[in-house]
Amino acid sequence: DWTMRFFFDLYNGPSLPAGLQWDLSSTNRMPITAPPSLSTQQNGTLAVVLGSGNGDLDTNLTARDVVLSLTETFTVAADGTAQPPSGVVNWLKVLDQGERFIGPPLIFAYYAYWASYVVAKNGLCETGGARLWGVRYDRRQSPSDVTDTIGAFPNPQSPSTISANLDFQDVGAYRPSPVDLQPEPSCISGCPPNNPQCLLAKGAALGGGGPKYDLSVAVAGNVQSAYQTPKSSGNGAASVGTIAATPPQPRTAAVITGWDLLLD
Repeated sequence: DWTMRFFFDLYNGPSLPAGLQWDLSSTNRMPITAPPSLSTQQNGTLAVVLGSGNGDLDTNLTARDVVLSLTETFTVAADGTAQPPSGVVNWLKVLDQGERFIGPPLIFAYYAYWASYVVAKNGLCETGGARLWGVRYDRRQSPSDVTDTIGAFPNPQSPSTISANLDFQDVGAYRPSPVDLQPEPSCISGCPPNNPQCLLAKGAALGGGGPKYDLSVAVAGNVQSAYQTPKSSGNGAASVGTIAATPPQPRTAAVITGWDLLLD
């Protein structure tokens, strides 16, 4: 026998703002349509980053999409009985009115990234606003404010102050793709790309010493139409641009140098 229960209710759980708590029958509750992202924290506990909402929905401007980070927590009752695991909120973001979460989120090198799209008030025929979000995945900045996240993007006004980092960047006027992460090709003078020892040695001498990655979302340069009818080539044809950022390097990285096969 087995039973199923809520691990965490995004619209009626602890630490949520009062204006966000809606019962199960409310039409303002948004479904979870993208899979969550999981990561093991340094102390061995599991962190879960997830968001609610449907990036294609433009009919309900009252509903609010939510993105949050949870830590899986186990407790023991006074009589020594183990309790079912529950989710403790590390941080949460209530997106703006009309802003839609586009997932799944991506966790990389201490930060969680996702995209969002601010739906135009007059419908999809009008341009909206695309955003690339990035925040520390496992903790917040202020213990007393669950919405005070640690941003991933340096503030141009104070680039060396982490507490001043930005949570998101505006990246265009049309609906963005989910966030993607790709390693950059290694490019160090005098090192062939298939020689990791040379790359690591010379990279360290040049102040690098690790692989680099591009974090990106694709944003249309020209909306096709409300129903995505392809336009003809020439003036008015749809184009796609990519907004890229370089995230912090991970603590460790695996470099594949060869394959082996064991027959037993």
